[in-house]
Amino acid sequence: REINHLTTLAGYVHWKLTGEQVLGIGEASGMFPIDSTINDYDAGRISQFDELLAAQNMPWRLRDILLRVLVAGEAAGALTAEGARLLDTSGELQAGIPP
Repeated sequence: REINHLTTLAGYVHWKLTGEQVLGIGEASGMFPIDSTINDYDAGRISQFDELLAAQNMPWRLRDILLRVLVAGEAAGALTAEGARLLDTSGELQAGIPP
């Protein structure tokens, strides 16, 4: 019944490195159908899924747990200090990339 968000391994790694909870459209399409006319999750199918959730008295809706979808070229975040430390314990790798 309790769930914070739904992601993939790539989405989890991205979140740990940047603090951003986003997915590329290709990755997102593997989790839930995408409406290619709007480059986002299929609203009709989300509504259908939410009806099933409501019937089970779930306290959340699908849109609440799906990550934001990005297409190629959209900014997805920058490396945080915590993310840099995960990648390089020596401390040489600096946060903030890409600029």
